[in-house]
Amino acid sequence: MKNINQKEKLIAKDLSPQKAEEFILTRGYARHLLGDLFDVPPLEVPLRALPGSPPLLEKEWGNLSFSHCEDAILVGWCKEKIGVDIERSDRSFKSEKIISRFYNDQEKEDLKKLSPYLIGSQVLKLWVLKEAAIKLKNGNLAIDLSQWIIKNSLTKAYHEKLKIEIDTRLFNHKSWVMGIALNDI
Repeated sequence: MKNINQKEKLIAKDLSPQKAEEFILTRGYARHLLGDLFDVPPLEVPLRALPGSPPLLEKEWGNLSFSHCEDAILVGWCKEKIGVDIERSDRSFKSEKIISRFYNDQEKEDLKKLSPYLIGSQVLKLWVLKEAAIKLKNGNLAIDLSQWIIKNSLTKAYHEKLKIEIDTRLFNHKSWVMGIALNDI
C-alpha cells in the first residue's frame, strides 16, 4: 500500500472497512503517481480528496479524477479538468433496469438494434462514459446520469439540461472498461 497523510488516516478510521480500504488505496496511489510525475515525495502532493467529493489539487498541479472497481484503480490526471470511470467488463447488472431508468429514447432505440448478448456490454460502455462526464462536470450521479447522452460512436457526451457537449473516449484493457471525459480531446 502507498502512503497517505495523517489527515487521510484519520478520515479512513471513520469509514467502514471496505470504504477505508478504497479511500486509502485511491489516495495513496494518486499521491504516488503524482509524486513520480512532479518528482516530489508523495506526501508533499497537495491533494485534498474527501470521501464523496471530487479530488482537488492546487491550481498549478493540474486536475485529478479517480475511480475504482473491485480489483482496479484508475487515476486520471490532466492539466485541464478530467473525469474517469472504470468497471469490470464482466460486471453483473440488470441492463433492462438501467436502460429504462437512465438512458434516453435515442440510446434505447440504438440498444434495441443490438443482439441480446451485446446489449449488456454496450450499456456498460455508455455507463462509464456518462459517469466520467459527471465527474468532469462535478455533477451528481442520481441527477445527471439520465441527462447525459452518449453520441458519435461514443466520442461525445451531450447534457440535455445544461446544453453542453464534451469529448469522451472509451478504452478496454484486459478485464476492464474505462471511460475518460475531457472538455477537449
